[in-house]
Formats: sequence, C-alpha cells, structure tokens
Amino acid sequence: MKKLSLTFLVLALCLCSFAQNSFPTSNAIWYIKYQYTDLSFLGHAYYYGLIGETSVTVNDTVYTYSKLCVTRGKSLSEESILSVIGGFRNEGQKVFFKFFGYPEILLYDFGVEVGDIVRHNGWVVYPGSGGVYPGPAGGGYEFYGPSDDAYTTIYAIDTVNGRKRINYDWIEGVGGKGGFFGHIQMHAVGDEFRPTLNCFEYNDTVVYPTGCNTCPCYEMVGVENIENFNNNIGIDIFPNPTKDVLNINIPKDVNVKSITIYSVDGRLVEKDKYLLLSGQLNISKLKNGTYIIHIETEKGCFSKKVTKN
Repeated sequence: MKKLSLTFLVLALCLCSFAQNSFPTSNAIWYIKYQYTDLSFLGHAYYYGLIGETSVTVNDTVYTYSKLCVTRGKSLSEESILSVIGGFRNEGQKVFFKFFGYPEILLYDFGVEVGDIVRHNGWVVYPGSGGVYPGPAGGGYEFYGPSDDAYTTIYAIDTVNGRKRINYDWIEGVGGKGGFFGHIQMHAVGDEFRPTLNCFEYNDTVVYPTGCNTCPCYEMVGVENIENFNNNIGIDIFPNPTKDVLNINIPKDVNVKSITIYSVDGRLVEKDKYLLLSGQLNISKLKNGTYIIHIETEKGCFSKKVTKN
C-alpha cells in the first residue's frame, strides 16, 4: 500500500509540475515560415529550438531562461545552434521572453478572461521586405520598446485538443500561430511579409497542427531547405530534368487541393488546382532553370525540385 501511495504521489507531483508551465522549457522545436500574405513569395523557413538554460538578473532578482535558438535542422544539440535569440521563462500562467540585454516582454498570459488587456511592455520588429529576412544571423528579430502601447485585448477564449487558446491565436504550451511575436510585431508601411507557425513538436511528437499524425516538422519547407521532400504520400514526378512535360503519379485515394510552382528563389510562378491535366504538368513555357513543384493534398504535402532544360 505504501509503495502504491508513493507512486501516486510521484505521478501527482509530475502532473502538478507540468500544469504549472504554460510553455515548454525543453525538448521543443518550432518550424516557422516567412512569406508574403499574397503567397507571391514562398520566403524562408527556420527551425527554432529550446537548447540549454541561462540565468539573468532582472531588478535584483535572478531568473532562469530556456534559451531560444535558431538551429541547423531538427536538432537540439549544442552543435546545431546557429544563433541565440533570447529566452523564455514561465511564471504561473504567464510566459515571458527576454532578448538578452533588453527589457523583458510579457509574451503570453493564459490566465486571462475575456475583456482583459494584456500589456506586453514592448514591440518586436524585424527587417522584413528590405532584403534581410529572419534567419540564422540572429533570428532577424529586434526588441522595440518598452512601450505601453504594446497590448492585446482579449476577446475570445476556447480550447483546442484540451489546450487553452486565446483570441484564436495563442495556444497554451505551443505559442502563437503567427510565430512567437506575431501579435506584438511591428511592420513597415506596405510590408506584407509575415511569419506563420507551420509546425510544433514537443518530445518528438507533433502537437501543432492539431490532429496531424503524418506531418512532421519538415513538411512545409522553405526553398533553401527543400531536398525532394516526400512524406510517403506516394506521389512521383518524372522525368527530371525535362524539356516540356512532367508526369505526376498521384494515388487514386489522394485528393489534390492545390499545385504550386515556385522559382528556386521562392517566388510564385503559378498556382492552380487545375494545373495538372491527365496526370501531366506542362512547363514548356517556363524559362530553363530549377523550379519547385509543391503539391498540397488532404493527406499532406509533397515538394520536389525539378529542372527544365
């Protein structure tokens, strides 16, 4: 009986510890894509992971932050770190983020009620469409503030797969659908370059998008990372290279939602569900070069580099 009681006590402590954190502190990988809202530019995509911890003194109080790093692929090793952006810490249902060397931001608060106002203490900016994109050099993000104008009014609270969701955006234990800082991100006038959370894994399990068991965090890759991605849907494209026509074999039980052709630098060339006729894709009118064929289906996505000569 004592052994059984001890087991339940340990389990209860573990569950309590997990419940106290509204955000992961380790073993987490985010895959965030940056593109124009009109899809005219596929843009770039990067992995971000929590690797290690660091202690920082804020107003005479020492806080421990889980370091957010831009990583080389889906790896959480020290060797995979390309840059360190800053760090997260949990305080009850609040999630704070700190760009090291700058004031702390209240990023999320999952203890709010509808009608509450969350004041974040600062904005986040990145260079955007000026030719430099968020990437390994430093994540592209910069702190802007502090500012009392950086706030979020809470208008909706619901749940997604048992996780609290705020304003149809913040998901407890995951983050924002618009990347980490989408809700407090400043943009230059006319800049439509936006981040999107494409996938989130925790403890090697896909948590976001919800209900997705076959879409690992490299499914919607950026052009600089595509290496003939195939997530076992069974699609095949040939011949490659070709002068005019690509044959595309798609299993009968796979429903195609869209077919998109991108240039190798990520710019949209053509997008249409009906590009594919009788199992063939005619690219004879395209200039010679390398392109990316991206096929979105109800079972996942398929991307492949092809050469037109």
